[in-house]
Amino acid sequence: MIYNHIAVAVDESNTSLLALKHAASLSKVTGAKLSIITVINPTEFMALTPETMQQGNYQEAANTLGRKILENAKAVAQETSTENISLELIISTQGPKDMAEKLVKKAESSGADWEMCRESCWEQRNQEGKRQMPWGSGSPEEGVV
Repeated sequence: MIYNHIAVAVDESNTSLLALKHAASLSKVTGAKLSIITVINPTEFMALTPETMQQGNYQEAANTLGRKILENAKAVAQETSTENISLELIISTQGPKDMAEKLVKKAESSGADWEMCRESCWEQRNQEGKRQMPWGSGSPEEGVV
């Protein structure tokens, strides 16, 4: 099967790095566009930490971290010579369920025909018939990275 558009969710975990590398490789082989998406919750930055205080406010700190995550992910994806890459920063002010729902909606609206994300968003999409690969333990051959 040839994919036209692959969406992968990233954070700062090693698991998301593996998912990103797999998605970038798959994008290179198929010539598919690669959308790299991260979800940030600004309320997690409300504590008065030195990093937050340097940014001026917690919203700015969250945006800065989100952009950093995306730029680092783009650099990793470009190592595989993937050229057609888009970056998406999603802001969510609620809990993990809202973050997963926003991620699913962004992947859906992007037109991706293959999605790689944490199991929480994969469960959201499981009944919709999309090709997906959840993050977790295992290997790409097993359908889980």
